[in-house]
Amino acid sequence: MPRRKKSHIAQDAGTPVDPDQIALWLNRNPDSPSARRLTALIREVMDGISARQTRPKELPRKILVINRRLRTYSATPALLVPRDLSEPLRATWLPTIGEGNDEPFAYGEFQFVLGVLRLAREDRLGRLRRCRHDEQWFFARLKRQVFCSQHCQQAHFRQTPTFKKYHADQMRSWRKLKKSDF
Repeated sequence: MPRRKKSHIAQDAGTPVDPDQIALWLNRNPDSPSARRLTALIREVMDGISARQTRPKELPRKILVINRRLRTYSATPALLVPRDLSEPLRATWLPTIGEGNDEPFAYGEFQFVLGVLRLAREDRLGRLRRCRHDEQWFFARLKRQVFCSQHCQQAHFRQTPTFKKYHADQMRSWRKLKKSDF
């Protein structure tokens, strides 16, 4: 069997973005136009994924809405100069700013859009969620994870009626015990 020639061009779609970086970026400035655009995209892609499973007839319309939002972002392929001549050339996508786009967007936002689409393709976008306690974005390591940290999980539990009743009973018995000691 003949050996395949090694390509002199390595292809990537920009630097892969870690899901935790997406959450961090969304939390850093949640009211910025870029974060609002990315949040809307995440919501629409999640809606499209759920429509695929529960309402298949709505899927073409959902995809149309997603593609309309994605038209905001345009890019051109480009070759990057290698740092070392022994490295292969790298092919990537660079955002095109100002050509038919309604609003300018930052290169970082473009990378995060690619990251969101990659998560959707890998069927992991549902794990990019908001914490039930403080509404911060996080990437869930476990399917059942709904809080961004143990602190939020405990703080949320302390606000439930069950815990409040348990804590009140504990404090009553503690005060009664303290009173009987004197």
